Amino acid sequence: MTVSVSGAGVWDHHFDVVAGDDGRFELRVAEGAKVTIDDAYVDRCLLRNGTVIGCGGIRIRFGLVPPVQRPLELRERFVWLSLGVIIAMEFAVMAWVGH
Repeated sequence: MTVSVSGAGVWDHHFDVVAGDDGRFELRVAEGAKVTIDDAYVDRCLLRNGTVIGCGGIRIRFGLVPPVQRPLELRERFVWLSLGVIIAMEFAVMAWVGH
């Protein structure tokens, strides 16, 4: 995902936020850029929910929201209906063959 922000002192590629295999996010600052995390200058930093990132003349709050699961009711009904149709067809074939 790429996010573009315009502001005084913000470079085209100021920093990256990288997701680790362990589910944590790390901020990596581009060479020569200045970035603050909660008002302290950093080159790399693990991000927590609510961390404030400052670059140039802007401030960005890093945050995650819980995922929303879509309802699966329609898919579940389709699967059960399909299984029912397949079983009914098998019985029809067995009756037609004469078993």
